Amino acid sequence: MAEITSDDIDNTGIDETYPVAGIDNDTQGFRDNFNIIKNNFDATKTAVKNLEDNTVKLTENNNLQGSYIVDATLKAVNEVVVNKGLAEQDDSVPAPAVDDLEVNYADGHYHIWNLAPVDRTITFTLTGFPAGRLTGESGEDKFARMRVELIPLDAEENGEILVTFDVEAAGQIYYSTTVSDVPFRLAANQPYVYEFWSTDGGVNVYCNFLGRYRLPSG
Repeated sequence: MAEITSDDIDNTGIDETYPVAGIDNDTQGFRDNFNIIKNNFDATKTAVKNLEDNTVKLTENNNLQGSYIVDATLKAVNEVVVNKGLAEQDDSVPAPAVDDLEVNYADGHYHIWNLAPVDRTITFTLTGFPAGRLTGESGEDKFARMRVELIPLDAEENGEILVTFDVEAAGQIYYSTTVSDVPFRLAANQPYVYEFWSTDGGVNVYCNFLGRYRLPSG
């Protein structure tokens, strides 16, 4: 069905001189005018419904479903922070792989976790990268990047915390030369920040260690 536009609203076909006062008027003139009015109502209703369903709203969250925003100048645009709280893994034996320790791109761009000392490696799974050609979607691949901030709790007092990252659906992670050791060994009670990105839906993910951050001494 073709999209309804203002061109589909007939503002000239109505006979404004009908009915004529003082004489008997043929009912066909009434029917013709009424039919044009009804068709205009139908076209207007369809056009308004299309605006309601398919345009950006200032007071609602908008899902653009992959549409392009082209030749735009962005100002004061923020990225979403996801504060996940304490990362905990079950102490049952045998230990499960993970307990919902997902870092999901669809949730936001910056993920924060607090880590409590445990007696084994904590594993996070990277998920939700937008699909690309290698993951079954036609069209262009998409560059998707997110950062993960890990804050050890009591690592200095109770021993370093070991952390690894995995990727859903058998994806693989390539580490930059800034990464000296895997699993990561977090020994200070300070934020450690990592950056992950993919251009093929998470089939290949790249990791860069941005650093351990602290207040200056002195």
